[in-house]
Amino acid sequence: MRHVLVTGGAGFIGAYLVKRLIDSGRNVVIVDTLRDVGGISYVHPEADFLNKDICDSALYEKLNDYNFDSVFHLAAQSAGEPSYDDPKYDSLTNSYGTLMLARYCKNMKISKLVYASTVAVYGNNSNGIINEESPINPDSIYGVSKYAGEMYVKQTLAQSDVDYTILRVFNTYGPGENLNFTKKGMVSIYISYVWKSLPIEIKGSLERYRDFTYIKDTVEAFLLAEKTEIAKGNTYNISSGVKTTVSDLIQNIL
Repeated sequence: MRHVLVTGGAGFIGAYLVKRLIDSGRNVVIVDTLRDVGGISYVHPEADFLNKDICDSALYEKLNDYNFDSVFHLAAQSAGEPSYDDPKYDSLTNSYGTLMLARYCKNMKISKLVYASTVAVYGNNSNGIINEESPINPDSIYGVSKYAGEMYVKQTLAQSDVDYTILRVFNTYGPGENLNFTKKGMVSIYISYVWKSLPIEIKGSLERYRDFTYIKDTVEAFLLAEKTEIAKGNTYNISSGVKTTVSDLIQNIL
C-alpha cells in the first residue's frame, strides 16, 4: 500500500491538506509534535499518526514501515516573532530537520517532495513588489532558518531521483488558526481582539499592507505542486497578488 507523508500534518495548513488528500482517496501518514502555535492541532482520524519530531533519527526508522509516493514537508516553527523566543528550536526544526527529511527522501527514492517555505526569506522589500526573482534578504531568525531549509533541499536532491518543489507561502488565513496566539497572523490577531471584545491594537501605519491567501487556495497550490510537471525543481510564491491595507482589513473584519 502506498502512502503520502505530511510532516506538520496536524497544523493549520497541514490539517487542511491532509483532509483534501484523504477525501481524494489517498493513504496519509502524519508526523507532528502537536506543539500548538499558530494553529489548533487536529489529527485526522483516518490518517496514521506519529507523534514525533523530524529531528529525531528514530522517526526515520519508523517511517521505513511505509512506502511513500510523495512527501509534503510543512513541519516548522512557522512565525517570525516566536523565532526569537527559542532560536535553537527554530534553527533545528526548520534547517536541520529539513536536511534530515531531504536525506530520507533521497535514500528512499521518494518520487516527490513539496517543501513549505515562506515569504519571510525576502525580508522587508523596499519597493513593495515581490516575485520569485526578488533578492533573498531575510530579516528574522525564522526567515534565515527557512531559507537554509530551501538550500538543504536543493543541495541534497539536485543530483537525485527525487523531484522537489519549493513553495514560499505568504500570509495564509482561515478557520483553524489559534485566536489565543497573538504572535502570528495579522488576520487572526485582529479577529482575536474582536472575538474577545477588546480594543484592536494596531502597531504601525493603517496604510501598511499584506498579501493574504485563503487557506483552501494555499492547499490547492500544494496539491498542484505535487502533480504538475512544470513544478519540478522550481520555486513559487503562493499568494493572491492582491494588496490589502491594514485599514481595509480591519473594516472587513468589523
